[in-house]
Amino acid sequence: MHGIGLSNRTIAVTVNDKPIKLTAGQGDEPMYIDVSSTIHQGENVVSISGGDPSSLASAQLVSRYYLPWQGQVANSRDVTSPSKPDGLRLRVEFDHAEAASGNELRCNVEAERIGSRGYGMMIAELGMPPGADVDRRSLDQMVQGSGGDISRYDVLPDRVLVYLWPRAGGAKFSFSFRPRFGLEALTAPSVLYDYYNPDASVTVRPVRFTIR
Repeated sequence: MHGIGLSNRTIAVTVNDKPIKLTAGQGDEPMYIDVSSTIHQGENVVSISGGDPSSLASAQLVSRYYLPWQGQVANSRDVTSPSKPDGLRLRVEFDHAEAASGNELRCNVEAERIGSRGYGMMIAELGMPPGADVDRRSLDQMVQGSGGDISRYDVLPDRVLVYLWPRAGGAKFSFSFRPRFGLEALTAPSVLYDYYNPDASVTVRPVRFTIR
């Protein structure tokens, strides 16, 4: 949290009814206040009072948080969004999550629109382990053999984007990659969403890779 143009002699800050010690900035420099030790899970109340009524001041609250993935991370995931008209299903499976660097590994994917509403393009973002060298030839073969279900792909540093136009029953496809160096790390999460309705989405949690 930081305030601009505030003085510790004219204002008081409390978080969850606990007073916060203030240190004034120099001149017009912002005054930064760390309130992390006073917040808790759920609702928190920040109160700023006092100051000179004839002057203006502003305050900004900046927060960072994370939500842990539930359960153990394995090398196979099959997730379906809650039953609703625009529901989606995504399955991402790697043939191996433990291997030697340079070994060829495969990522097998099933993506499906299971709801009765929605049509058109979907995008699958498939999380890759750090330093993965994705075989573009296998991606080209994936597109060519999809029968029109896949229009194109993009390779990003931590994921592969696949643009899908699946028919009834969804799309099944796979591609290969090689880890370039040893590591123990998680992939990015994999996500499937409707291009025209991004709120319709499903997320597959990361996969832990051990590369020797």
